[in-house]
Amino acid sequence: MRIVLFLYNYAKIMDMKSQVSPSNNPTRIISGTKKQTSVEKYLSVITRKIKQLLRFFKKTPKIYLIVFSFFILVPISLVLAKPTLNLFKKPPVSSPQVSPSTAPEATESATPQENGSAFPPISSPILTFQSPQPSPEPSPSTRVGNPPKMEIAYPQEGDYVNLTAGQFFCLIEKTIGGDTSGMQRKHKLNNESWTSYSNPDRLCLNPPEGSNELFLQYKNAAGDESEVYTRRFSFHRPGKITLTISGNIYRDENCNGVRDPGEGNIVISTKVYFYKMPEFSKYGDINSNSDGTFSYPTEASEDINLTLQPTVLSPSGYTSNPTWSQPSFTLNSNNRNASVNYHQVPNEFHGQCQFP
Repeated sequence: MRIVLFLYNYAKIMDMKSQVSPSNNPTRIISGTKKQTSVEKYLSVITRKIKQLLRFFKKTPKIYLIVFSFFILVPISLVLAKPTLNLFKKPPVSSPQVSPSTAPEATESATPQENGSAFPPISSPILTFQSPQPSPEPSPSTRVGNPPKMEIAYPQEGDYVNLTAGQFFCLIEKTIGGDTSGMQRKHKLNNESWTSYSNPDRLCLNPPEGSNELFLQYKNAAGDESEVYTRRFSFHRPGKITLTISGNIYRDENCNGVRDPGEGNIVISTKVYFYKMPEFSKYGDINSNSDGTFSYPTEASEDINLTLQPTVLSPSGYTSNPTWSQPSFTLNSNNRNASVNYHQVPNEFHGQCQFP
């Protein structure tokens, strides 16, 4: 209401001035020229508008003026008072976040509000913190394995291995590179299971006859395993066969070196020796039976050729024919048995013999 009364009084004063002034348009002489200032123009326009408003107020009842003033002035007052009320509001507080790499920063907004208030809102500094993140641990450098490198010198791939009964089939291996510290070895033959890793001592095997496949693998103290080495080979070991020389020791009564009808065996046991030829080295001996028979079996490799010469020790009361040549016998897998008749001349028939 005070604003309305102020405008009303101001309009009456300006109306009185316009009646006293010789002209409704004030002028000013500057440098001999009549010009109307911008302030005077502005006041003139305001005066006309206020006069129009006063005429409206004079014709309008007071109750309408009060209602009109309420609906016009109250919103204007609220708009003008809003910046002042913002000073008493507490700014929102955000949860602090700590950052390990940046210090807390204070931010301030100094932008005035759009309503043109002379008191721009002041926002309190907001501290921003980020929770510390654990620094990543350096990943260990990737280790490059260095397994043992081997060469299998024997057997070679595709070998045909032919061993005698007294020979051994043993692996020949050597290192050619890699890390061999604390080296161990495992192997398997054909379809057998792998053995456990163990020290690489001399490895001797007894493969079966025919085709075989040997697998070998090595590792060092760091656990680096080598490639699997493979050897395919054929194996043959001659088997054992039994060779036998048997015979009769008979009474050569006519001293002709031939067993004639009616000439029976001696009836006394005697020693029979066997010599290996051509070395003429003693190979073995047996005692003949009391009926004059003997049999000498011996075990040998199937690939051997064994030549033996039996010799009979003359028993008491008998003499061998000095002109008779001792026979030799060659035994092998194709000829495993030999038979011979040895003569012995009784002492009472020495007259039948031609002794030198």
